[in-house]
Formats: sequence, structure tokens, C-alpha cells
Amino acid sequence: MFRFTDKHPDVKETRRQIDELTQQKQDAISASGSNNSDFRNSELFQNLKLLISQLENEVASLQVREKAQLEKAAYLQEKLVQMPDVEAQLTGLTRSYDITKAKYEELLSRRESALISQKVGAASDDITFRVVDPPRTPLKPSGPIRPLFLGMVLVAGLGTGLGLAFFVSQLYPVATSARQLYQITGLPVLGGVTSTRQSGISASVRKENWRFLWMSTALVVCFLGFMALNLDTSIHARVMQEMGWL
Repeated sequence: MFRFTDKHPDVKETRRQIDELTQQKQDAISASGSNNSDFRNSELFQNLKLLISQLENEVASLQVREKAQLEKAAYLQEKLVQMPDVEAQLTGLTRSYDITKAKYEELLSRRESALISQKVGAASDDITFRVVDPPRTPLKPSGPIRPLFLGMVLVAGLGTGLGLAFFVSQLYPVATSARQLYQITGLPVLGGVTSTRQSGISASVRKENWRFLWMSTALVVCFLGFMALNLDTSIHARVMQEMGWL
């Protein structure tokens, strides 16, 4: 009736079915009126009555369970509403616990440091220091042995120079005589030209020899002076003081 009017075909058909069913109900009631007393005394009626009682008891039990479940649901709903507050309190307590724990560990560390310092102070009171010999700068180096080291350096330098000269002579050979020139080239040597005073070659060679001699002498003198400086510790210490290294 909310959707259609009274003249709608579905409404008319539904009303006809209702009237027909109502008439059938009345006919059935009038027909069973005479048999009602016999039905009440029958075994089927007793069984149905027992079944109704069982169903009523089951309905009552289910109602009690429904009430308990509803109370439990209400309790859980209340706890669910309180859960954010509880979580916030838990977070605050956890943060406070962490801060308190950090402070406790810091204070414990400071306490241990204070105890160690106290023990060290108590132990240091029992120790007396006595200066036997004041500290001083050693006059002799602890190592290596300077004369031996300088001698090894001299031998190594001479060996390196001789080895380098030999290597250059082998790499770029120079003939110093007619026989050596013949051995190198395999050609006969017919004659040779000697150097004269006018050519200046002898003077140049003599000058190179004197230069080599003077340089070698200067190097030997420097080496001997350096060796003496290292052998005499007093001279070595005086030189170091004048140069500001001591």
C-alpha cells in the first residue's frame, strides 16, 4: 500500500488471497472444533506440549546467553573507547622510564668514576716520589753507530760511482789506443795523430784532471770533518746548541 494504490492489480490479487486464506482458516477451525477434545488427550498432543516446553527452556537459555554476550560486547566497547587513553599513558610511562633509566645509568657511571678517583687518591697518598737523578739531554746518540754508518755510506757512494762509470763506458765505449780501435772496428789502423801544445787538448785534459783532483780532495775533507764532528760529542753538542737544535 506504500507503493501502489487500491486499484493496482497486485493489491487486488493480494487482498483476494488474504480473504481466501481467512475463509479457509475459519472452515478449518469449525471442522476441528469437534475433534479438539480428542486431540488434547492424544499422545501427539503430549509430545508437542513437551517439545514446546523444551523449546521455551532453550529460548530462555539463549536469552540469558544473549544478555551475557550483550553485556560483554558493551564492556569491550567501553574498553575500546578507553584504549587510546591507555596507549597514551603507556607511551608516557615508557618515555619516563627511558629518561629515568638514562639518568640512573649516568649517575651510576659518575658514582663509579668517583669511587675510582677516591681509590686512586687514597693510593696516591701512600706513594712517595723521590727524584734520584734529574732528567738531562743525552750527550751521545743512542744509535746508529755514526762512524760505521758514514763509512758504509762512503763505500756505497764510491761503489755506485765506479759502477755508474763502468756502465757508461760499456754503453758508450771510447777507444784510447790504436790497438783498441782495431779490436773494436776490425779495420787496420794506418796511423795516429798525437795532441800538441798548440792544439790545447793537453791543457784541457790537464785542467779537467786538476778539477777532478780538487773536487775529490774537497769531498774527502768534508767527509773527514763530518766524521770528526760525529766522533767528538762535545763539538757535536756545541754545534747543535749554536744552531738552536738543543
